[in-house]
Amino acid sequence: MYIEMTVFNGTDAASPHLEICEFYGVRYNNYGFVVVETNHKNHDYVIPMDEENFKRLELTIRNYIVNEVRFFHLEAPVYRMKIGAVAFNQDKAKKEWKINILK
Repeated sequence: MYIEMTVFNGTDAASPHLEICEFYGVRYNNYGFVVVETNHKNHDYVIPMDEENFKRLELTIRNYIVNEVRFFHLEAPVYRMKIGAVAFNQDKAKKEWKINILK
């Protein structure tokens, strides 16, 4: 399964770029971020999100897996951070997201 996302490098909101990655999964961390797991090993993709929205996102992705979706687009404030980097203040980040199947 592949994921397409518009990604901000670190916390720099002036430099978004499109990335397509192999999608491995998502998890919710203790700091209020969703971590998107991909084939990239040196950094994480993080999305500020509350737990309720994470559960909705998780159910949507689970449905995609069950229905064998191969490619989807996640529209959200996705930030690429080095693994182990200190997270930024997520209260100031946009928290809306949408997810769509790409054909």
